[in-house]
Amino acid sequence: MGRIYTVSFEDIGVSLAQDFFQIEAVTVPAIIHAVYLSQNSDVGDAAAENLTVRFRRVTDALTNVTAEAQLDTGDSAANADLNVNDTTALVTGAQTVHAECWNIAMPFIYLPPPELRIVVPVGDVVTVNLPTAPTDALTMSGVMYFEEIGA
Repeated sequence: MGRIYTVSFEDIGVSLAQDFFQIEAVTVPAIIHAVYLSQNSDVGDAAAENLTVRFRRVTDALTNVTAEAQLDTGDSAANADLNVNDTTALVTGAQTVHAECWNIAMPFIYLPPPELRIVVPVGDVVTVNLPTAPTDALTMSGVMYFEEIGA
């Protein structure tokens, strides 16, 4: 098993379509193990809405602007470039790998079995994307767990 990292955001205002997470494998492949999204501003049934969340491979380059956290503090820093909450979504050469509807009344949990986890080969970028803006602004938090293989 490789090194496991997280990248997260908390209590961010989301009113536009955006990439919640962007990850580029720079020197070693990465595997996305899990993604969790939640919101804490629209809590009544009348405020519930359905949003699409999609995972896409893109050919855009990524600038590393977000720091990861190691699950094992003895591990070195991740090799991957990371970004969160980018309202300029990466779209060049986009290929949807996974998409599903999320009712914001409950947390969004992406936790596939190991054989269905998305691999990010060296030089590739994968985004976790919100393709359309929510009806009204949401206060959101999220975390993505990923592993670097051969690090």
